Amino acid sequence: MPVLCFEQLERRELLAAFSDLRTATVVIESNDPDTPVFTFAIQGTATWDGAEVLGRKIVYGNSVWDGYTPGVTLDDLAAVAPDKAALLPGETASFQNISSYTRGLNELLVIVDELPGTPTAADVVCRVGNQDDLSGWTAAPSPEVVVRPDCGDQGEDLVFLTWADGAIRQTWLQVEILATENTGLPVSDVFYVGSAIGETGDAATPGAVLAADLAAIRDSIPRLRVGIEEAYDIDRSGHVLTPDLIACRDSIPTVLELITPPTTVPREVWTRALSEYLTAEWAEPDDDRILPRSEGWMAEPLEV
Repeated sequence: MPVLCFEQLERRELLAAFSDLRTATVVIESNDPDTPVFTFAIQGTATWDGAEVLGRKIVYGNSVWDGYTPGVTLDDLAAVAPDKAALLPGETASFQNISSYTRGLNELLVIVDELPGTPTAADVVCRVGNQDDLSGWTAAPSPEVVVRPDCGDQGEDLVFLTWADGAIRQTWLQVEILATENTGLPVSDVFYVGSAIGETGDAATPGAVLAADLAAIRDSIPRLRVGIEEAYDIDRSGHVLTPDLIACRDSIPTVLELITPPTTVPREVWTRALSEYLTAEWAEPDDDRILPRSEGWMAEPLEV
């Protein structure tokens, strides 16, 4: 269980934060130089009301799996890659986070519970890069955002992010869904997906499109009526044929680093989360270090 640490300074600034606030133990230490020195802790379950991201998916837009239909329709749900997952901050990348699709990263699906508004491109920030140090990453093209309310399996809202075919390829993409009135998120949701056209997921060099991938596709030709998870179907046509071989050949060499993106969250994001969303049900005190809400501390939202 993550621990949220606060220290009461002159401005009660938030000093440390973690990527998951959903359930946490809250520890508050007071070290205000203008008041008597004391230290205490409040422990409880920290929760928030509002929107929550439940899923982040890669979609093979404009492929055989959505009927080669341009734009966003509910047919795109059939083109969601079931064997792929977004890379989250603090995790180390693998082939599961990388798309080998010839059109690159042209569509993503974000599943949100209790979306209060209609997000637009202004609520999404995207960057591209290929190293752990995010300071060298650059701005990516803004996506078109299409919202399909209440269309998830359990009535969740579906937020589709789309780009032109080939606009984002052979790179890592960072997607940040901002905490805004439209999204209702208490903190920004950040995730990563990769594009390495022609990569087949070979164990020796996952993330690198090399001669071994070419040989594997060549040895597999021809194969008809393969499933959406078929690693050698690079163009997502439902078959493994010569165009897949050509797409892989033309991508050699491509090397995606197996990045481990940092978990640091900007302080201003957590300031907003504290002041607007954080509520807690405090545990009963078990010693004189515990200060329950009834004694006044944190009875009102923390001023930041």
